[in-house]
Amino acid sequence: MPYQLAQLNIAVARAPLDSPVMADFVANRERINALAAAALGFIWAYQPEAGDADVLLQSTHPILFH
Repeated sequence: MPYQLAQLNIAVARAPLDSPVMADFVANRERINALAAAALGFIWAYQPEAGDADVLLQSTHPILFH
């Protein structure tokens, strides 16, 4: 089966996810993910067995991908 990647967003977080700086982002992730999943043409989103699908690498500043 061939795979196609339509879009992948990568960012360095401004602060750890439990920081007040990231509160709005964290509070809206489920709502935004639900909108994306309901969009015409949506096929798949990465869902790890454990952990946070939005955080790829924890370091001084987490690397976010979506």
